[in-house]
Amino acid sequence: MKTTLQHFGILWDYVKLGEVGIPSELTEKQLQNLYDALIKQGLELKRETEISFHDKVKIAINEWLNDNEKNKLLRSEFLADKFCITYDTLAANFKMSEGVTIDKYCVRCRIEKAKELLLNSDYSVYTILTQLNFKSETLFYRQFKEDTKMTPEEYRLRYK
Repeated sequence: MKTTLQHFGILWDYVKLGEVGIPSELTEKQLQNLYDALIKQGLELKRETEISFHDKVKIAINEWLNDNEKNKLLRSEFLADKFCITYDTLAANFKMSEGVTIDKYCVRCRIEKAKELLLNSDYSVYTILTQLNFKSETLFYRQFKEDTKMTPEEYRLRYK
């Protein structure tokens, strides 16, 4: 992500999973260039003005995924505590609104983070899958290929 932003001369405050802090407004051309580059990398640019409850849940999931201390808690406990509702209720509402389970959403987030690491670091695939807490190398490869239609090594070669 940082490489893409640098390529288009876009300054940023921070870059983390699913989020980039940009201190100033982008021109329409910068926005279109960024959008096109992200699409080519299999990522998306999301513009939002008001944060919905389900987007707040997504932000909390990303927070849980990015924070090793919070990651020690079960995701269900973390989310239920954060939103003061039962996990079953939260999960049912999330699936109804997003069309995907929280588990699938979490896998997508981790795959997106893996893509970022593949493009913006020289970490080995094994190091990346370990950092992202995948249970096995086989599971990571299967989920990565399901999402991108290529292996992590192929993805890195194609887009780096």
